[in-house]
Amino acid sequence: MMDDLSLSDVARLARVSRPVVTMWTKHPKDGLRFPEQDAEGRVDADELVDWLEATGRGNNPDARTEVALHRATSPGPRRANSRPCSQYQGSPMRRSCSQAELKRIRPLAQ
Repeated sequence: MMDDLSLSDVARLARVSRPVVTMWTKHPKDGLRFPEQDAEGRVDADELVDWLEATGRGNNPDARTEVALHRATSPGPRRANSRPCSQYQGSPMRRSCSQAELKRIRPLAQ
């Protein structure tokens, strides 16, 4: 599900380069800090969209709609026989597996 986004996901959603996102994490705009990252460096999608709209950063005025559409059209929780991380193929939110996902997936493949 798309509730948590990696910084690469953020870049794709905001339609900016990955280094721009790193700059955002270090430099608040108008006193608004980038959404807090969890231990894996991921941010909440809703908090991110709120922040993008409040700061005017990014090049995607439809970010909130894309998040909502992605949630509405994504399959439910991944089953053991599903292909990992493949639900994002062809989507602007396409991503590769995180290290945590790989740890969960490897035992299923054996």
